[in-house]
Amino acid sequence: MQSPTSKPLIGAIVVDPTVLNTQERLTAFLESIIYKKYKTVLPSLISSSIQKGEWDKLTTVLRRWEWGLDRVQSEEWFKSGDFKLLCRRLNEVCVSFERIREDLSPEERELLSRVREMLRYDSPEVVKLAKELITIAITMRGGILSYTRHLKRWLKSLRTVIILEISEKTNVLSEAKAEIKNRIRNAGWKGKVFVTSLKITTAVALSSVFPTMINWIIDSFLIEMGEEATGRIVGVVVDGR
Repeated sequence: MQSPTSKPLIGAIVVDPTVLNTQERLTAFLESIIYKKYKTVLPSLISSSIQKGEWDKLTTVLRRWEWGLDRVQSEEWFKSGDFKLLCRRLNEVCVSFERIREDLSPEERELLSRVREMLRYDSPEVVKLAKELITIAITMRGGILSYTRHLKRWLKSLRTVIILEISEKTNVLSEAKAEIKNRIRNAGWKGKVFVTSLKITTAVALSSVFPTMINWIIDSFLIEMGEEATGRIVGVVVDGR
Protein backbone atom coordinates (compact mmCIF):
# COMPACT_ATOMS: atom_id res chain seq x y z
CA MET A 1 0.00 0.00 0.00
CA GLN A 2 1.39 3.40 -1.00
CA SER A 3 1.54 6.21 1.53
CA PRO A 4 -0.46 9.39 0.74
CA THR A 5 2.75 11.25 -0.09
CA SER A 6 4.36 8.58 -2.29
CA LYS A 7 4.41 8.91 -6.06
CA PRO A 8 1.99 6.68 -8.01
CA LEU A 9 3.49 3.64 -9.71
CA ILE A 10 2.22 5.00 -13.03
CA GLY A 11 2.08 8.77 -13.45
CA ALA A 12 1.03 8.81 -17.09
CA ILE A 13 -0.33 6.60 -19.86
CA VAL A 14 1.51 6.47 -23.18
CA VAL A 15 -0.65 5.43 -26.13
CA ASP A 16 0.78 2.59 -28.21
CA PRO A 17 -0.12 2.57 -31.97
CA THR A 18 -2.24 -0.58 -31.57
CA VAL A 19 -4.89 1.55 -29.83
CA LEU A 20 -5.71 3.18 -33.19
CA ASN A 21 -5.81 0.04 -35.31
CA THR A 22 -9.47 -0.94 -34.90
CA GLN A 23 -12.62 1.02 -34.20
CA GLU A 24 -13.42 -1.22 -31.22
CA ARG A 25 -10.10 -0.55 -29.52
CA LEU A 26 -10.07 3.19 -30.08
CA THR A 27 -13.71 3.57 -29.05
CA ALA A 28 -13.17 1.56 -25.85
CA PHE A 29 -10.06 3.59 -25.01
CA LEU A 30 -11.87 6.92 -25.47
CA GLU A 31 -14.96 5.79 -23.57
CA SER A 32 -12.82 4.53 -20.69
CA ILE A 33 -11.90 8.20 -19.99
CA ILE A 34 -8.51 7.09 -18.70
CA TYR A 35 -7.31 10.53 -19.76
CA LYS A 36 -9.28 12.02 -16.83
CA LYS A 37 -7.28 9.96 -14.32
CA TYR A 38 -3.84 9.96 -15.94
CA LYS A 39 -1.88 12.36 -18.09
CA THR A 40 -2.27 10.62 -21.44
CA VAL A 41 0.50 11.11 -23.98
CA LEU A 42 0.62 10.54 -27.73
CA PRO A 43 3.95 10.00 -29.53
CA SER A 44 4.87 13.03 -31.63
CA LEU A 45 4.61 11.16 -34.95
CA ILE A 46 1.01 10.13 -34.25
CA SER A 47 -0.08 13.47 -32.81
CA SER A 48 1.54 15.45 -35.63
CA SER A 49 0.06 13.23 -38.36
CA ILE A 50 -3.45 13.63 -36.93
CA GLN A 51 -3.09 17.37 -36.47
CA LYS A 52 -1.80 17.87 -40.03
CA GLY A 53 -4.27 15.41 -41.55
CA GLU A 54 -1.44 13.23 -42.90
CA TRP A 55 -3.58 10.11 -42.89
CA ASP A 56 -1.53 8.10 -45.39
CA LYS A 57 1.60 8.65 -43.33
CA LEU A 58 -0.21 7.67 -40.14
CA THR A 59 -1.82 4.51 -41.51
CA THR A 60 1.46 3.37 -43.08
CA VAL A 61 3.11 3.48 -39.65
CA LEU A 62 0.14 1.78 -37.98
CA ARG A 63 0.26 -1.10 -40.48
CA ARG A 64 4.00 -1.55 -40.07
CA TRP A 65 3.74 -1.49 -36.28
CA GLU A 66 1.10 -4.22 -36.07
CA TRP A 67 1.78 -6.66 -38.86
CA GLY A 68 -0.87 -9.29 -39.48
CA LEU A 69 -3.87 -6.95 -39.39
CA ASP A 70 -6.82 -8.17 -41.45
CA ARG A 71 -6.17 -6.22 -44.63
CA VAL A 72 -9.80 -5.86 -45.74
CA GLN A 73 -11.04 -4.75 -42.33
CA SER A 74 -8.12 -2.42 -41.65
CA GLU A 75 -8.38 -0.76 -45.07
CA GLU A 76 -12.09 -0.17 -44.51
CA TRP A 77 -11.40 1.29 -41.05
CA PHE A 78 -8.50 3.52 -42.11
CA LYS A 79 -10.51 4.98 -45.01
CA SER A 80 -13.62 5.65 -42.92
CA GLY A 81 -14.78 9.00 -41.61
CA ASP A 82 -15.02 7.45 -38.13
CA PHE A 83 -11.28 6.75 -38.14
CA LYS A 84 -10.46 10.41 -38.71
CA LEU A 85 -13.14 11.58 -36.29
CA LEU A 86 -12.00 9.32 -33.44
CA CYS A 87 -8.31 10.04 -34.11
CA ARG A 88 -9.02 13.77 -33.82
CA ARG A 89 -10.90 13.09 -30.59
CA LEU A 90 -7.91 11.13 -29.29
CA ASN A 91 -5.62 14.02 -30.17
CA GLU A 92 -7.89 16.40 -28.25
CA VAL A 93 -7.89 14.43 -25.00
CA CYS A 94 -4.20 13.51 -25.12
CA VAL A 95 -1.12 15.70 -25.08
CA SER A 96 1.81 15.30 -27.46
CA PHE A 97 5.26 14.63 -26.06
CA GLU A 98 6.52 17.71 -27.91
CA ARG A 99 4.12 19.80 -25.81
CA ILE A 100 5.08 18.10 -22.55
CA ARG A 101 8.77 18.71 -23.16
CA GLU A 102 8.20 22.43 -22.70
CA ASP A 103 7.19 21.88 -19.07
CA LEU A 104 9.74 19.28 -17.95
CA SER A 105 11.65 19.88 -14.75
CA PRO A 106 15.47 20.10 -14.89
CA GLU A 107 15.67 16.56 -13.52
CA GLU A 108 13.25 15.27 -16.17
CA ARG A 109 15.19 17.07 -18.91
CA GLU A 110 18.38 15.41 -17.74
CA LEU A 111 16.67 12.02 -17.74
CA LEU A 112 15.27 12.68 -21.21
CA SER A 113 18.72 13.53 -22.49
CA ARG A 114 20.18 10.38 -20.99
CA VAL A 115 17.52 8.14 -22.52
CA ARG A 116 17.90 9.69 -25.97
CA GLU A 117 21.67 9.24 -25.78
CA MET A 118 21.25 5.57 -24.89
CA LEU A 119 18.71 4.91 -27.64
CA ARG A 120 20.29 6.93 -30.48
CA TYR A 121 17.35 8.26 -32.46
CA ASP A 122 18.95 7.94 -35.91
CA SER A 123 16.67 5.09 -37.02
CA PRO A 124 13.90 4.23 -39.50
CA GLU A 125 10.63 5.96 -38.65
CA VAL A 126 8.84 2.99 -37.09
CA VAL A 127 11.88 2.19 -34.90
CA LYS A 128 12.05 5.86 -33.95
CA LEU A 129 8.46 5.53 -32.78
CA ALA A 130 9.40 2.61 -30.51
CA LYS A 131 12.23 4.64 -29.07
CA GLU A 132 9.97 7.61 -28.42
CA LEU A 133 7.50 5.40 -26.54
CA ILE A 134 10.39 4.32 -24.30
CA THR A 135 11.56 7.90 -23.85
CA ILE A 136 8.11 9.15 -22.86
CA ALA A 137 7.46 6.27 -20.47
CA ILE A 138 10.73 6.74 -18.59
CA THR A 139 10.65 10.53 -18.51
CA MET A 140 7.00 10.75 -17.43
CA ARG A 141 6.94 7.69 -15.10
CA GLY A 142 4.43 6.32 -17.55
CA GLY A 143 2.99 2.97 -18.51
CA ILE A 144 2.72 2.18 -22.22
CA LEU A 145 -0.78 0.85 -22.95
CA SER A 146 -1.13 -1.67 -25.75
CA TYR A 147 -3.73 -4.15 -26.96
CA THR A 148 -1.22 -6.64 -28.37
CA ARG A 149 2.27 -8.04 -27.80
CA HIS A 150 3.74 -6.13 -30.74
CA LEU A 151 5.22 -3.50 -28.40
CA LYS A 152 7.16 -6.18 -26.55
CA ARG A 153 8.66 -7.44 -29.81
CA TRP A 154 9.61 -3.94 -30.93
CA LEU A 155 11.28 -3.22 -27.58
CA LYS A 156 13.16 -6.52 -27.61
CA SER A 157 14.57 -5.58 -31.01
CA LEU A 158 16.37 -2.65 -29.36
CA ARG A 159 19.56 -3.97 -27.80
CA THR A 160 19.57 -1.41 -25.01
CA VAL A 161 16.27 -2.73 -23.62
CA ILE A 162 15.78 -5.81 -21.44
CA ILE A 163 12.21 -7.12 -21.18
CA LEU A 164 11.06 -9.01 -18.10
CA GLU A 165 7.52 -10.39 -18.10
CA ILE A 166 5.53 -10.88 -14.91
CA SER A 167 2.08 -12.01 -13.84
CA GLU A 168 -0.38 -10.00 -11.80
CA LYS A 169 0.09 -12.60 -9.06
CA THR A 170 3.36 -10.88 -8.10
CA ASN A 171 1.36 -7.72 -7.27
CA VAL A 172 3.99 -5.61 -9.05
CA LEU A 173 2.07 -2.70 -10.64
CA SER A 174 -1.11 -4.71 -10.12
CA GLU A 175 -3.18 -1.87 -8.66
CA ALA A 176 -2.49 0.55 -11.51
CA LYS A 177 -2.76 -2.18 -14.15
CA ALA A 178 -6.06 -3.47 -12.70
CA GLU A 179 -7.58 0.00 -12.69
CA ILE A 180 -6.59 0.64 -16.30
CA LYS A 181 -7.84 -2.78 -17.40
CA ASN A 182 -11.15 -2.32 -15.58
CA ARG A 183 -11.76 1.12 -17.05
CA ILE A 184 -11.24 -0.18 -20.59
CA ARG A 185 -13.31 -3.31 -20.07
CA ASN A 186 -16.14 -1.30 -18.48
CA ALA A 187 -16.14 0.68 -21.72
CA GLY A 188 -16.89 -2.52 -23.65
CA TRP A 189 -13.48 -3.98 -24.55
CA LYS A 190 -13.31 -7.75 -24.02
CA GLY A 191 -9.75 -8.47 -25.21
CA LYS A 192 -6.35 -8.22 -23.54
CA VAL A 193 -4.71 -5.07 -22.24
CA PHE A 194 -0.94 -4.80 -21.68
CA VAL A 195 0.79 -2.13 -19.61
CA THR A 196 4.57 -1.84 -19.92
CA SER A 197 6.61 0.05 -17.33
CA LEU A 198 10.23 1.02 -18.01
CA LYS A 199 13.11 2.48 -16.04
CA ILE A 200 16.88 2.85 -16.31
CA THR A 201 18.97 0.73 -13.99
CA THR A 202 22.46 -0.73 -13.87
CA ALA A 203 22.94 -4.44 -14.27
CA VAL A 204 24.17 -4.68 -10.68
CA ALA A 205 20.87 -3.24 -9.42
CA LEU A 206 18.55 -5.53 -11.37
CA SER A 207 18.07 -8.04 -8.58
CA SER A 208 17.09 -5.35 -6.08
CA VAL A 209 14.79 -3.63 -8.58
CA PHE A 210 12.91 -6.86 -9.26
CA PRO A 211 13.23 -8.94 -6.07
CA THR A 212 10.45 -11.29 -7.21
CA MET A 213 12.31 -12.35 -10.34
CA ILE A 214 14.35 -15.55 -10.31
CA ASN A 215 18.06 -14.68 -10.12
CA TRP A 216 19.13 -17.06 -12.86
CA ILE A 217 16.82 -15.26 -15.33
CA ILE A 218 18.46 -11.94 -14.50
CA ASP A 219 21.95 -13.46 -14.65
CA SER A 220 21.27 -14.86 -18.12
CA PHE A 221 20.35 -11.38 -19.35
CA LEU A 222 23.55 -9.93 -17.91
CA ILE A 223 25.71 -12.58 -19.53
CA GLU A 224 24.04 -12.00 -22.88
CA MET A 225 23.98 -8.19 -22.74
CA GLY A 226 27.17 -7.42 -20.83
CA GLU A 227 27.73 -4.77 -18.15
CA GLU A 228 27.86 -1.09 -19.15
CA ALA A 229 28.40 1.92 -16.92
CA THR A 230 25.50 3.72 -18.63
CA GLY A 231 23.05 1.07 -17.40
CA ARG A 232 20.20 -0.59 -19.21
CA ILE A 233 16.58 0.23 -19.87
CA VAL A 234 14.49 -2.47 -18.24
CA GLY A 235 10.89 -3.02 -19.29
CA VAL A 236 8.35 -4.94 -17.25
CA VAL A 237 5.32 -6.20 -19.16
CA VAL A 238 2.37 -6.93 -16.87
CA ASP A 239 0.39 -9.70 -18.53
CA GLY A 240 -2.77 -8.94 -20.45
CA ARG A 241 -5.25 -11.31 -18.84
